[in-house]
Amino acid sequence: MITKRIVPLGEMVLLKAIRADRTQGGVMLPEEAQAKRSLGHMVIAVGEDVSLVEAGDVAIIHGNGAFVTMDGVEEDMFLIKEEQILGRLENIEGE
Repeated sequence: MITKRIVPLGEMVLLKAIRADRTQGGVMLPEEAQAKRSLGHMVIAVGEDVSLVEAGDVAIIHGNGAFVTMDGVEEDMFLIKEEQILGRLENIEGE
């Protein structure tokens, strides 16, 4: 069996959306609403020229990228340029 993975090149970043399935009050959202409500984008992999984020970071982005689908992977992923990243979420201790 051959296993494939996506390797971003240069300044490209591979992401997948983190979706909210409930509101802050605990109400379950229908699938249509989940698609519109993103909690950020998980960085899956980065190209060799990327310096602002690394795999595992949660990024806030601007714009769209190139959508990528793979057999056996349920979530859609997409590639963007590093310059489309506006920021990343960090945990702050004690708050």
